[in-house]
Amino acid sequence: MVQKKSILSFVMMIFIGLGGVWFFLGRPITLPSVPIVVAVIDTGIKIGTFGAEKGWNFFDQTPDVSDEDGHGTAVAEMIFTHASDSKSRDFGFNLLPIKISRHGAGIRPSDLAAAIDYAVNHGAKLINLSSGLTQGSDALHAAVVRAHERGVILLTAAGTGVPNPFRPGRVEEIFPQAYPEVIVVGSVGPQGEPDLSMNYGSLIDFVVRPEPNKNDGSLKQIGSSFAVAAATGDLTRYLLSHPQVLRSSKPDELRAWLRASSRLPGSRVGSQTGLDRMGFGIFDSKPFFIEEHDHFSIQTVKLSEIPEKMIFYMSTAEEIISIESKVICAGETKVSAPALSGALKKGLAQFQLDPIPAKGCRVQLKISHPSGQEEMAL
Repeated sequence: MVQKKSILSFVMMIFIGLGGVWFFLGRPITLPSVPIVVAVIDTGIKIGTFGAEKGWNFFDQTPDVSDEDGHGTAVAEMIFTHASDSKSRDFGFNLLPIKISRHGAGIRPSDLAAAIDYAVNHGAKLINLSSGLTQGSDALHAAVVRAHERGVILLTAAGTGVPNPFRPGRVEEIFPQAYPEVIVVGSVGPQGEPDLSMNYGSLIDFVVRPEPNKNDGSLKQIGSSFAVAAATGDLTRYLLSHPQVLRSSKPDELRAWLRASSRLPGSRVGSQTGLDRMGFGIFDSKPFFIEEHDHFSIQTVKLSEIPEKMIFYMSTAEEIISIESKVICAGETKVSAPALSGALKKGLAQFQLDPIPAKGCRVQLKISHPSGQEEMAL
């Protein structure tokens, strides 16, 4: 009798097992979503606020990530506001607080490298960093490269001068902002005017304009610390609403899309100030949230010191093999193949036209890349 029950139980297990296989193979299943982890490397965040989970304090080497300064909490609030859907209690993301400083000073390259590694090892998809150093290190760059190779997106603020906040410097001399794997975000004034207190240089990817106050509609300068937090929040919300992009996209591709969703004010197009202070322009989240994205975007700068030439900075999601330009003026066509300079940053190429096309001329570009060709008209 015991033997018969055992045989019956064995048959039932097989039957249930086959039924389970049919259930999973024959019907679509919805796996529980894993929250996106957004690491905030700053002065800390109070645990439990804005979805903040437990983190680590690299300044004191303790698990206490409480915020004595308030800067990290304000940054976290900006990320949370831009990333969350106020209609839902399940936000789909967690903030990982990583304390690197008490009041913004005393950060060492070794601690920052360890903080980045900690974020990656604890599942971060995005890292928000609002500080920078005047000196990098091989260890710091190696940590940034490891994060990049794992598909982690590192967004940094352009900053307002290191170490003197009243004397802005070039982004190329600040770390990790100078490394090619990171995204550098700047800020602009309420009317889209350049932030002259901000660090500057061609490595700025784009800038963020302050949003109207919900109470009185006023606009206030936010600074690059909160501009990068807004961009991190928008990117988090985008990844939450596009799970296929979350699974397959690479940091370089997302950076190209962010640049392509940015536009310079008309008065800044073709100016060195526009390039140095605004990158590819003011980021607009509305076109960014569409399904299709441009893989190429161009910023032009007239070289005032060399009036006969015009320089082009091109953002790409792919390597560029060659460029062919066609300038059409008054029925006449001039075809040339401008030489590409070495990439200033991965995803950023530079070339120039000589001489500068006259007003009313059209410039057509044929861009060859590993996946084929792209044509653009300027």
